[in-house]
Amino acid sequence: MPEPKRNDNKRRTVAGLSLLEVSRRVGIPETTARRWAHRFAPYLGGRKGRAWNYPPEAVTVLQRIKERVGQGWESEEIERELQATFPATLEVELTTTTNQTPGLPVILARIADALERLERQGELERRVETLERARGSLPWWARLTRKKGKK
Repeated sequence: MPEPKRNDNKRRTVAGLSLLEVSRRVGIPETTARRWAHRFAPYLGGRKGRAWNYPPEAVTVLQRIKERVGQGWESEEIERELQATFPATLEVELTTTTNQTPGLPVILARIADALERLERQGELERRVETLERARGSLPWWARLTRKKGKK
């Protein structure tokens, strides 16, 4: 008997709490939760699917933010505490490798070329500095530029 076909076209839902649910659990208005979620996003662990979803730990983080705001803490102070207390999450976009991606030898050659150009640029800048110093030591009348067309 053949297995039934799975419909992979359906969107998969991401388990988590909506920002509205999180704000209700913390006891703050949704607009405040949205502002804090934007300001302290790395500590809330939100994931974007059809809508933003947050893990249950986001309630604890927002509760801490609420307490600190109530105590008169500034955003920078709150962020320092969050950095020390809660792990930050980073969104990383993964891409698939194709045949068009340059290989390691090509990348190394490009890096070598860029370093060589930087070295040449540094040499040119050193020459310009030397010429400017030499020009500065000339008498004032020798530093005057001659206009084109006049002899």
